[in-house]
Amino acid sequence: MSILPRLLLLAALLTIGMAFLLNNLRQKQRTGRTTMRWPDPRHPGVVLTDLLFWLSVAGWVAVSGAWVVWPQSRDFLGPLIASPAGPVQILGAVILLCGVSAILWGFISLGGSFRTSIDYGEHTSLVTRGIYRFSRNPMAAGLMLVGWGTALLHQAMSSLAVAAGLTLANRLRVAHEEKQLRRILGGDYLKYAQRVPRFLGFAGRKNP
Repeated sequence: MSILPRLLLLAALLTIGMAFLLNNLRQKQRTGRTTMRWPDPRHPGVVLTDLLFWLSVAGWVAVSGAWVVWPQSRDFLGPLIASPAGPVQILGAVILLCGVSAILWGFISLGGSFRTSIDYGEHTSLVTRGIYRFSRNPMAAGLMLVGWGTALLHQAMSSLAVAAGLTLANRLRVAHEEKQLRRILGGDYLKYAQRVPRFLGFAGRKNP
């Protein structure tokens, strides 16, 4: 089994993990708080959505990490075919790289505005710079791409389930987040939403 797909997944795991860690450390130094926010228990829909999100992220890390460290683990994770197909894996690699790039650009563009959950007691400013000129939710789109890119590389039922979980969780999170942004920012956000697609122009809709 080729080592290149596993090395690519390892690079994706390390890159996203390091970007998240560095963003947390930078915000801790600047504001005294990290990016971590617990979902507000007064909003059970957000709690359940965040739970699904983190379970899906943990699933992606577990499935990808297991395959990287122990290639034979794929035999226990529901392989769809005996050996992954080359052309399909190439497509998966491209999708994975696009997803990681969107996430990294999102971290850079958001700067100190990144949060892991909705903070209902904190005012949020509208970010329209960087990748947010082209997508209202590029990091959510990036995570969905990462999930499906991994599924095409791994070609196992477990990775398909993770990709589906990431897609559903991010769609639900975006719905909650945009509702909060409309409440806080009002007309400014509505104008932004009219000219910028929800994801990357290939999914979702332009209007909130």
